[in-house]
Amino acid sequence: EDFDRSEFNDFIKKADLVLPNLVVDKIYEWASGNPRITWDVCSEIEDRFLDGESINATTVDKVVEKLYLREYDRAPVDHIRTLVEADIQIRNAVVAIRYSRSGIPDDKIKSKLYLAGITKTVENGELTIKNRVIDEALSDRWIEQISLAQKSIVLLANEAYASGNYEQSIRFYEEALS
Repeated sequence: EDFDRSEFNDFIKKADLVLPNLVVDKIYEWASGNPRITWDVCSEIEDRFLDGESINATTVDKVVEKLYLREYDRAPVDHIRTLVEADIQIRNAVVAIRYSRSGIPDDKIKSKLYLAGITKTVENGELTIKNRVIDEALSDRWIEQISLAQKSIVLLANEAYASGNYEQSIRFYEEALS
């Protein structure tokens, strides 16, 4: 489970991190208490502090950008993006949740979203994206690029089929399905 705000504050205190309140608030704003993300960000902040860098709220933004929003190859973002890329139902659910659209996913999809660390339940049982790091890693632009790429493969498959190149068409369809 994620740290609530008091558990997060205890973590900061027990880690002997003496940080300005704005910095502590910014870390919580990004991670929303996710233990892994909180640990990674605090560790990087501590390294920068020990290297003599002045730490402020902008530093936290830079750290999050460096750790999670450039290469997307660090847990939990790497796994989450792979899941979203591979599963159109998950992708559509993320968009629906982000924009509070009707058609919120069924219980099976809700479970997948929760277990993958994408969502959390808030007041009134509503789903929301778990934290700002995950929300930005699953940007609308990125989701749109995935959808367009997959549509392009289907269009290529259709064109190959129409021109009588059935083997190529099958390969494209199989790629789109995977």
